[in-house]
Amino acid sequence: PLPESMVDHVFDFGSLSADTEQLYINSIIKTQLKLYVSEEEEQKQIQEMAAQARQLSVLEQLNKELREPIVRLIGQLSDASLSRENAQNVKAKLVDQLAIAAQQHEGGETEVQLRSMIRRFQNEEKEQAVEKPKAPAKKKYYGYSYGG
Repeated sequence: PLPESMVDHVFDFGSLSADTEQLYINSIIKTQLKLYVSEEEEQKQIQEMAAQARQLSVLEQLNKELREPIVRLIGQLSDASLSRENAQNVKAKLVDQLAIAAQQHEGGETEVQLRSMIRRFQNEEKEQAVEKPKAPAKKKYYGYSYGG
């Protein structure tokens, strides 16, 4: 219930359509995410998602004997508790499986896409092997200096 003294100050502007409401929500979210995610990071994530979608379409073209071990290894890579050393071993096995699949699909578009996946996983390994050195921590002084 609204107090009578407020009735003159309240207006009915109607409501937004579902599509317009969704546009407002998307705009608010995008604005807030810019505080946390740079445009470069966002573009990189979009490219990675597109690459993953292409990978899935390639894997669907493989027969069951080739597809199952590859999917299992990709699943293992997504395990957050996997140590770095184990992740490298899984990636090496994955690259081997992808190479076998590429050999069996030699000369076609599937081979090209599988070779692209192999290069992607090999580049990830190289990037992780060459870690950037961390800058030394800056010392903070919390006292006052007195001139004399």
